[in-house]
Amino acid sequence: MTYNQTLMEIEEQGKNAGRIEGRKEGRIEGRKEGRREGRIETVLSLFKKSKLTAEEAAEEAGITVEEFKKIVADMS
Repeated sequence: MTYNQTLMEIEEQGKNAGRIEGRKEGRIEGRKEGRREGRIETVLSLFKKSKLTAEEAAEEAGITVEEFKKIVADMS
């Protein structure tokens, strides 16, 4: 094995490790976004059924009232 081959293998191993780490971070971030969206959908449903006020729904969703009202407006 030559010196250049060894360097290329080390470089490839580093790239592979980076890809694996990137995928892991992407999955974690995707799960967080999915849970947040699900929570918003749930409280939006309760809001539409008049079970929660906009303020209560926003608090349960973990967003500001303004953000919640924008979501409601965008869905109309």
